[in-house]
Amino acid sequence: MQETETRIIRFPALRVKLGNISRSTIDRWEKSNCFPKRILLGKNSVGWDLLSVEKWLEDKLKKS
Repeated sequence: MQETETRIIRFPALRVKLGNISRSTIDRWEKSNCFPKRILLGKNSVGWDLLSVEKWLEDKLKKS
């Protein structure tokens, strides 16, 4: 069995990956359960699981 390393992507990198998208758009997508949920890293720090974001993006590209 192969272990998968969890990689976290922070908002600035997420924004670039998704094409300069705003934080409020990510918030809206999360609230409507159509985007991977953020992970609380610390009191004022969040990130997203990179593999979940990439899978979400692949699914979106397949549907278009």
